[in-house]
Amino acid sequence: MECPACGGLVTMEVGPDQLLSASVADALLASDEGKQIIVARNCWACGWTKERSVVIDSIETTEGDTDAVERARFSTTL
Repeated sequence: MECPACGGLVTMEVGPDQLLSASVADALLASDEGKQIIVARNCWACGWTKERSVVIDSIETTEGDTDAVERARFSTTL
């Protein structure tokens, strides 16, 4: 993404308590219920920044597709 202020390169960082290389998806999947994740976009050329925060309200899990699990298990044994 280009910086809307100067056109420079914008980086995206996920925090707090996340590695600098963590993606938003990785941070969401690793978080617990009630945890807040902050996603920041930063331009290191001019200092422009934009932050959003997400709070994990609830976590739902479902059983896996047994056919897909079997195919994955089979493909790793070849």
